[in-house]
Amino acid sequence: MAATKQTAPKVMSGARAKLNIVDPNSGSTHAVGLFSNVSYHLTYETAPAFVIGRFAAVEVDYTSMDLIPITCSGFRVIDHGPWAECGLPKLQELLLSEYLTLDIFDRQAEALGDTSAKPIAHFNNVRCTGFSTTISARNLEEITASFVALTMDDETASNVEHSSAPAWPSKNV
Repeated sequence: MAATKQTAPKVMSGARAKLNIVDPNSGSTHAVGLFSNVSYHLTYETAPAFVIGRFAAVEVDYTSMDLIPITCSGFRVIDHGPWAECGLPKLQELLLSEYLTLDIFDRQAEALGDTSAKPIAHFNNVRCTGFSTTISARNLEEITASFVALTMDDETASNVEHSSAPAWPSKNV
């Protein structure tokens, strides 16, 4: 029986993350050096099923998926504010704004020349919901931008709605 070579698992560390924002208006992708910390979470809603005569639930079923909140924070860079880098629409553009796409890549894979590396996280139909900033004496200015996404994929799976699901009419109709 031949011995198989085992590879060590790859571990992602924060300093290796690279955040890209895809602008839907221009189609251009740009890496955002603004954020040094990106956090997000995905939550599924569940509901219990009860049967008459039993005191406890018989099963728990999935009912929906919540919006995915994304929080990005880092140092504020002059001429790279939230309207320029986060895709936050100006007040006069609210009704015409398009969804963004966010991708988190492993910088180490890029540095090693792996051009086929998939995003660690790919957020679909993203809207920037706001930002906050902190300015204090003897410190760098920090900015925190908040986003919400409808769905996300990772390097292991695509998380798409079933093709039979109802769809919202397009804005471009």
